[in-house]
Amino acid sequence: MSKILDSLEPDFRALVVPLLVELETMGIKCVGTSGRRTITEQDKLYAIGRTIKGEGATTSMPMGRIVTKAKGGQSPHNFGLALDVCPINPRDGSLWWNAPDDVWNVIHSVAEQKGYLDSGYDWKFYDRPHIEDPNWKVAKADWLAGKLKVV
Repeated sequence: MSKILDSLEPDFRALVVPLLVELETMGIKCVGTSGRRTITEQDKLYAIGRTIKGEGATTSMPMGRIVTKAKGGQSPHNFGLALDVCPINPRDGSLWWNAPDDVWNVIHSVAEQKGYLDSGYDWKFYDRPHIEDPNWKVAKADWLAGKLKVV
């Protein structure tokens, strides 16, 4: 198991690992690239494209691309209930962020067919790598009520 997968809540990890295995049997090997994040890590990502220059900065968009809509405490990553995945390029073993859309569509479809995982593939804020527990807001409510500690 990887550190990223180990960072996930055990019940969520128990859903994600079989998904990764199933995708690999279909010829799409994926790795987790981001699991649990601290509040500070999430706030730093939120700043990219807003107050910290991000990828794709241009004259018309001087701060670059915004990478997340969620501040610290607003992301399922903060509760260990989200995983960003990336397919591995079968030609050279590298991360395949620019994989064809049909590869990302399979990842999304298999995740959502499980019924207990949600994918950012079809969101308004397009987030192809993101898979989450659709009930993660229960953990957020527990945190806000002081019943759950989040770093």
